This record gives sequence, C-alpha cells and structure tokens, in this order.
Amino acid sequence: MTLQHSWSFRRALLCGALLLVGNASAVARAQPVLTDDVANETFNPSKAAFGPAGLLAFGEVTTVTLWDTAARRRLARIALTPARPHGMPASILKVDFTGDGRLLLGTTQGVEVVNLRDTRQRQLVRVGAESVRALEGIADGMLVAYSSGHVVHYGGTPLVERERFTLPINPSSVSSIVRVSDRTFVAVTGRLFVHSGGTVQELSVGGPGGHRELVVDTSRNGELVIASGSHLARLSAQSGAVLGTATSSPSRSFALGLTCQPTAQRCYWTRGERVEVWRDDLSERVAEAQFHGLIDPASGRLVRQRDVQSSAPPPGVWPLLMLASEVGGAWEPLGAQLSSVSDVVWSSRPGELILGAGGLAYALRLADL
Repeated sequence: MTLQHSWSFRRALLCGALLLVGNASAVARAQPVLTDDVANETFNPSKAAFGPAGLLAFGEVTTVTLWDTAARRRLARIALTPARPHGMPASILKVDFTGDGRLLLGTTQGVEVVNLRDTRQRQLVRVGAESVRALEGIADGMLVAYSSGHVVHYGGTPLVERERFTLPINPSSVSSIVRVSDRTFVAVTGRLFVHSGGTVQELSVGGPGGHRELVVDTSRNGELVIASGSHLARLSAQSGAVLGTATSSPSRSFALGLTCQPTAQRCYWTRGERVEVWRDDLSERVAEAQFHGLIDPASGRLVRQRDVQSSAPPPGVWPLLMLASEVGGAWEPLGAQLSSVSDVVWSSRPGELILGAGGLAYALRLADL
C-alpha cells in the first residue's frame, strides 16, 4: 500500500537512506553540496569563467551562479539589472573577471560590472545598444569587442574608456582578445589583428586561412601563443616573429580554446572534447585527456556538467557539476541535488521502507534513522 507522505517527510527519509548507504571512505572525501534551487541550471563553458582563488561563475539567460571550487560551496546566484519599463531585457553572452575580482557579464546590451563585495554596486558599460562579441578581463579592467566592430579597452574604478579602435572585417566571429603592453591583439575568423599607435594591422600567422578558427593568449615574457587547427605557435608580441611551433594529432573539430598561465608556465589547449596541456614555450606536451568543460589555469582544476553516463556517487544524489583537480584526474561531484522521491511503500520485512528515487529503489530500516 502506498503511503501518502509530504515532500519534506520523503526528503528526510531519503537523507537518512543516503547516510546509511555511505561508507567510511566516502565520508572521508569531500561531499557534494546538496541544494534544491539549481535543478534547472545549465553549465555552458562559453558563458563561464574562473576568477581569483578558485571562484567559478557561469551564466544562463539573465542570471549567473557563483561557486567556490576550493571549498566546494555554492556562494550566490546573481540576476542582471532588470530592464527599464518597456525596454528589451538583456541576456548573458560572456562571463569573466577583472584582475581585482570584479565580475564582468557581457550581454546583448553591453557589459554589466558587479562588485562582489556588495552585488548591489553595479556599473553598466555600453556602446549604444551593441552586443558583446568577446570579453577579456585584464589587470586594470577589461577588453570588449562589440557587434559593430568596435574594440574598447576600459580601465580604472569605475571603468572608463581608455582606448578604442575598429576592426577592418566583420566582427561576428571574434574568438579571443588580449593585451600586451600597449598592444591589443584580436583573433577573428582565422586572422590575427594588432592595434598599436593608433593603427590596426594584420599579422601574418601562415597556413590557417580565413575558414578555420584561431585563438590567442599571452604567455611568459609577454609572448603570444596562438592555436589553429592542430597547430600551436609562439609569437613575439613586438615583432610578430615566430619563436616556436608545435603540432598535435589532426582534429575535425575547430571549436578551439586556449588559456595560458604565465606563472605556472602552462597552456591549456582545448579542441572540441579534447584538452592538451603544454609548456608555454611549446617544448613539451605534459598531459592530455578527453574533456568538455572549463579549466582554471591558476590551479589546474577542471569543471564540467554531469553527463548521462556517470553514476551518482551516493545513491539518490544527482550531481550537477563535476570537478577534477587536474587533467586526467578523478572526477568528483561539485554540486548535487537529491533525486526526487517518487514513491514510498512498506517492505515485506517488518520495520523497513522501500523508497523510489531517481529511477532506483532503496531499502530503509526505520530503526536506523
């Protein structure tokens, strides 16, 4: 006979069952955060970024969620400033952090800057009603490429415009933007442009042409590292001269990502669902793995959304995000929620209940609660 329990009672029963099925080794490991209000959150690496001290931010349509990946703790969920009456609401396209930890939300209507010490303190940075194509947080502010082709360097507190130039080609596919000293580099549609001294020039990077993806980042000594197809190259930021190259196995995916960490002297190169870790002088590939998610270059941590094939660590818990300490490391839950309890019935054994949760059945002895 089915018992009619309230959700709170069912939840209490399931929590008890989870404690009973755990073992000593599982208790010794860090446990996932159990939470009710993130069931519909979707982790999209293209709308996510790591910030200082392992802080992770990932955006959805009009909200961004903050996690402390070191402590495995969900910190907050922040909403964009509401649209003015009769105005079109903005939606999040890009997420990043300034060097001093301000949260940057690139949207369809500019950039919203959030002070994480007090999230009520906001700044809206706009160029007309243009949407953001690329966003890069830097030490003193941010670099933004807009849908019009304008590229703007903002700095200070609050952020003010310090430099602006216009790309000579369609900016719809800007993949990355970086700044070295007084030079700004923009990768777009397999081509690399540099702005310096009031002029924009194209750097010849050879080979990839205009039909393949190209991304750029900075490494030690202010050098550039670019990735295109199955090739990496080091360039001098001052002269554009090629300082070194590396080649990996061919890939059919041109969805590229490149993040370098000068302090650790590592570059993380993603191609579709594959990541490779290289020394930033391109002398050696030190690790590789199948992976689709986001990498924190400062700590080497990786975050991805749970895939259908992975099993819940304790029965009845549904992981939302998975965390690995390094490329090739073991995956563990970062955030999770309890599976909904679909039914509760008495067992044929006295004093025992059977709980249905997450498509599985669990036995719970009342004497053990």
